[in-house]
Amino acid sequence: MSKQSDSRQNGSHIVILSAKTDDRRAAQVEQLIKFLDRNPNVSLANLAFTLQVGREEMPSRVAIVTDSIESLKLNLVQLRDHDPDATSNRSTYVVNKNEANPYL
Repeated sequence: MSKQSDSRQNGSHIVILSAKTDDRRAAQVEQLIKFLDRNPNVSLANLAFTLQVGREEMPSRVAIVTDSIESLKLNLVQLRDHDPDATSNRSTYVVNKNEANPYL
């Protein structure tokens, strides 16, 4: 593996999920948790890339900035369980463009 591809594997990555509704996004969160349970050694860089490229932007979105699969899974579980820490840690961002949002 080249040094350039090594550097893409290390460091933080943005994992994005997007759906038409919050319920569908919640289902995607659950699906990704189950995928990570079955594939704990998946490459974070590859996963982040796959979830971003060629995807249509939908109104209900979550973006998680993470540096490991373990951290990603923790953030997803907190989000699924409606844990207030999920969005207060400044690494998880949840947006629904159909709702009033001063940041859009």
